[in-house]
Amino acid sequence: AMDVAGLAKQKATDVYGLGLSAAERTKGEAEDVYGAAAESYSLGKSAAEREKEAGLGQLQAGAGKLGAQMRGAYGGSGAGMRASISGQASMAKGLESTYDVYTDKQTALEGAYGRAGRAKGRAEGAYGDELTRLGQQKGYADTAYDISGRRADVGYEKGVYDLTKGAEREFEEGQLGFIEGW
Repeated sequence: AMDVAGLAKQKATDVYGLGLSAAERTKGEAEDVYGAAAESYSLGKSAAEREKEAGLGQLQAGAGKLGAQMRGAYGGSGAGMRASISGQASMAKGLESTYDVYTDKQTALEGAYGRAGRAKGRAEGAYGDELTRLGQQKGYADTAYDISGRRADVGYEKGVYDLTKGAEREFEEGQLGFIEGW
């Protein structure tokens, strides 16, 4: 019984070790994905900032031309004034569009980064659950081994007790026969 229990305990220990190794690899993969998401988030924020600055630079160049148009419109015709007003509207639309694109990119990056963080949290939770499950399975095998050991000890003690009682009975019967034979 002890050999079978010992083998079961060894198998449970092996499964525990393999499961622990697999759980560690899964946790490492989740950390790698999260790290890549964090890197993408950081790089994406920098790129969005550069795109915003480039768009604002283009708008500033256009503003300089628009300023020259407006100075000319004060002394000129109504057509020059209309062109100047149209240029102002176009500048405002370009500025709004530049900030909208920037905001959209920031929002998308924040969302992706948040999802990666939540996925990492779930992976860490699953890792903890797997360690608990493996520990319980190993504990069950250890308990079964201990119980088998106690049963074997009880069986041994009972066997020795029965042998002792049997030997005492034979001795007493032999003595009784000896006395009766006299």
